[in-house]
Amino acid sequence: MTSGEGKVVCVTGGSGYMASWLVKFLLKRSYVVKATVRDPDDPKKTEHLLAPAGAKERLHLFKANLVEEGSFDPVIDGCDGVFHMASPVCFLQQMTHRFAGATFPNEMYRFVDDRDVACAHVQAFETPSASGRYCLGGQFAHFPEVLEILPEYYPSLPLPESYRAVATGTERMSRGGDGKVVCVTGGSGYIASWLVKLLLQRGYTVKTTVRDPNDPKKTEHLLALEGAKERLHLFKANLLEEGAFDPIVDGCEGVFHTASPVSFSPTDDPQVDLIDPALKGTLNVLRSCAKVHSIRRVVLTSSAAACIYSGKPLNHDVVIDETWYSDPAICKELKAWYALSKTLAEEAAWNFAKENATDLVTMHPSFVIGPLLQPTLNLSVEMILDLVNGAETYPNGYYRCIDVRDVANAHIQAFEIPSASGRYVLTAYVTTFSEVLKIIRENNPTLRLPEKSTESMFKPYQMSKEKAKTLGINFTPLDLSLADTIESLKEKGFLKI
Repeated sequence: MTSGEGKVVCVTGGSGYMASWLVKFLLKRSYVVKATVRDPDDPKKTEHLLAPAGAKERLHLFKANLVEEGSFDPVIDGCDGVFHMASPVCFLQQMTHRFAGATFPNEMYRFVDDRDVACAHVQAFETPSASGRYCLGGQFAHFPEVLEILPEYYPSLPLPESYRAVATGTERMSRGGDGKVVCVTGGSGYIASWLVKLLLQRGYTVKTTVRDPNDPKKTEHLLALEGAKERLHLFKANLLEEGAFDPIVDGCEGVFHTASPVSFSPTDDPQVDLIDPALKGTLNVLRSCAKVHSIRRVVLTSSAAACIYSGKPLNHDVVIDETWYSDPAICKELKAWYALSKTLAEEAAWNFAKENATDLVTMHPSFVIGPLLQPTLNLSVEMILDLVNGAETYPNGYYRCIDVRDVANAHIQAFEIPSASGRYVLTAYVTTFSEVLKIIRENNPTLRLPEKSTESMFKPYQMSKEKAKTLGINFTPLDLSLADTIESLKEKGFLKI
């Protein structure tokens, strides 16, 4: 590489980790490099810099003080470019201890090779069109995956064998809601409870509706959340009562409509049990929102069920995305009443939004798993409980799921990101029930899990993640979601071992 012949550049903090590689690459490219170090007489700061090819002829070391004005003037004089690397880093000691001790963090690890970072700096200088900011994140891995690789190269290295729970990325979100008021309907539900929690963490004031504010099963877990005492307000509201949401959404900037019954079981009256609450409830909430000028966006919790019953063949090669819509006639024919309720509610919502210029976004999660906040059992987590609580068989089919924390985070991102629009399919993993049981068995060897399978209605199609990724969602690893689900079921008393 000889792009730097005849050019002079400066690298501040030249003895640092990234800067040392940058100096090496620049020398390889034939640049004359002027590098600053705290103490040019300290061999720990200079010997490794003076060793690379070209250093003897083209590397010049200078002492400079970051906090001394003018100390860099003679160093950068005559340079074509400057790479300012020098800056204290205070979290590295914490990071180097991630693998220390008896446990490791059960979370995602995001990293990039130092050589790639150095090369990117050089390219950012040499490429005339380069501008603005560049995010350098080369790889994503789960810490257990990292620990599987290390012994191959360092078999004698002592490594932890068990994990410790940490807050997921969605639980460590920054405060973006300070001073803003939002409404969450059906706040005591599974997804809604996490949505309320994350909104409070972000500094929002949250007005949420519950069927009965005097029922501790509906409210205690919400009132216990951090920030609830100061910024959570509970209201009673009836989905079927027109105008019931008027005083609740008044003064809000955003509304998250999650309230809707969920049931896959046969029902004597699907119209009353499922369709009316979903359809009429959605329209009632939207009518209330249309009266409030401060509301800039409504985020509606729909379902993947509003996408999959289209009548098109479903096989391994099929990828369902946001362009797929369930056909109400097919839902009726199959007696898929929940899917019908979600399909009709979404269709009515989009028609209303178009007629009333409402900024609407709809979210379409598949089966949602992860820890419970509410004391009651919801349907999607109950599916996991049924698998691990003495079942004799499991479905010989495919399982599509996403962590409840990621679903809640996606709702918030869909509200906060100005460019977010339309529909979002939310599915993190498409796997098999047998693989789900394998993961659970590895973490819970004492559980009695089914060994035999039965024919299943769960077909082998895929679901797109592409649009969901534009919301900046880093999906929680499946094994962590399942581990947290099982642990939550134990804590809540649903699973006894």
